[in-house]
Amino acid sequence: FLCWLIFNSHVSMEERFFMALMSAISVIVVACPCALGLATPTAVMVGTGVGANNGLLIKGGAVLEKAHHVDTVILDKTGTLTSGRAVLGERMEFLGSARPDDPVFNGIPEKVKKHDIALWFAACVEFSSEHPIAHAVVNAAKGLYGNDITFSRDGVHVSEFAMFPGCGVEALVSREGYDSWRVRVGKNDFVTERTSDRMDTPNTNLSNSQSLGNREAQYLRNRGHIAIYVSISRECKDGSKSHENSIRRVVGVLGVVDSVAANAPSTVTALRSMGIEVWMCTGDHELTALAVAREVGIDECNV
Repeated sequence: FLCWLIFNSHVSMEERFFMALMSAISVIVVACPCALGLATPTAVMVGTGVGANNGLLIKGGAVLEKAHHVDTVILDKTGTLTSGRAVLGERMEFLGSARPDDPVFNGIPEKVKKHDIALWFAACVEFSSEHPIAHAVVNAAKGLYGNDITFSRDGVHVSEFAMFPGCGVEALVSREGYDSWRVRVGKNDFVTERTSDRMDTPNTNLSNSQSLGNREAQYLRNRGHIAIYVSISRECKDGSKSHENSIRRVVGVLGVVDSVAANAPSTVTALRSMGIEVWMCTGDHELTALAVAREVGIDECNV
């Protein structure tokens, strides 16, 4: 490069510089073709690697080249804007003020207090589930009762566990010498259905308790919680059901919270400062989604 620049004096400096540069590049290409050939794939590999370390999957170099055209980013709520680790937050128990002679208490283990009954019933059912919300409920119950949350040593058994996708879970909680409880945990419409003779075909006759807990659930959702209802109905020891027992009774609403990730608000702010429109998508209740959106700085109209 220097030789061409210094000794090619019969042309102008601008022409000398251009010729020197082209000659130097030609020599490098002939002498070291691998260096230039590997430059682009190496840059792509480093870029995708850095993205992967930050939880961002990039599908090849073509995507990286087009990234500067991005004007809208859609983020999932759970596990992206939030930590993805659900824990039990606030809960509303409806049996704390019930009369001591209320039949619902017959057979409840002595260690379960009146203001913890909904949590205990939910934990007994969710113990067989692998859903993240179930883990939050079970972990909260373990904090109160230890690993034996069902009190199997006191004769409590959980059976007939069933999952209803998009609705909730159901199981039969029984204790030796007492009537059993048919427990449901999930959405309001699901937990307030009457007990059906066929677990895979829920009955659509709703009890008068359908509206119980709606105000509490709305309060929890406004605070960014996922509200799950807990209801019970009694079954006699011989498996029979009276009309009164078949009516489901909502005993509480549990609030499960997935806290916002520490870097989510700053990330959203950085994207918006670059002129990128940020959206959030989720399958959670609208009130819960809007509460999270407000916390991270996403416009409610972009949820």
